[in-house]
Formats: sequence, structure tokens, C-alpha cells
Amino acid sequence: MRLTVSVVHALSHGHQVIDMPVQNRRKWVRCPTKLEVEFVPVSSTLPVCSATIRDLSRGGIRLASIAPLESGMTIRIGLKTVREARVIHVSRETTGRWSAGCAFSEEITSADLQQLLESYS
Repeated sequence: MRLTVSVVHALSHGHQVIDMPVQNRRKWVRCPTKLEVEFVPVSSTLPVCSATIRDLSRGGIRLASIAPLESGMTIRIGLKTVREARVIHVSRETTGRWSAGCAFSEEITSADLQQLLESYS
């Protein structure tokens, strides 16, 4: 089985996402961003919360938010469409915000990742 990663190439007219063989332990390359989004925990009393996407890949997302998140919780993130993700790990940043690494319930395609990056740029 050959694993591939999605790599974002900056072009003069935007970004292009291509698949390349994996060189390290990660299945997908993370694309650093500073995009503002909203999310809501699926089974919690928290209201809609805002967050900054720190990085994005076909398999997941890293968010920074003032809302406390817990490992194992499921959230819905308002990207171009609503994506469901499970919080894998959480840490507290020196700024007081929570940093959460999340895995999408369903991987997104290279084309969808490219569209997301272009729609926010």
C-alpha cells in the first residue's frame, strides 16, 4: 500500500494541491493558515464558538479557540460546508487559548482542500 500526502504549491494565480508519497509518519501534509471559522460541539451545552484554523489537511484541522475543548468530543466546523471532526488532543497555549488537533470524520479530497484554501485567500 502506497500512502500519499497532499502538498500545496503556491502558484501565481493561487494554490494547487497535489498528492505525493509519504516521507514521514503523517498521512497528510498540513497547510498552515490563519482562517477564522465557527464550530459547535455536537453533544455539549456550549454555544457556537469562534476559532482560528492554524493548519488544515485532508484528514484534519488544528484549531485555536477561547472555548474549552476536550479530547474525544465531536464538533461541527463551518468550512465551505459543515464538516464533523473528533478532537484528538488539546493543549493550552501561552496566550490562554485552547489548541485542538481534530480528525475529520471523512477525509476531504485534494480538490476540496484546494477550494477551501482559495476561498479564504
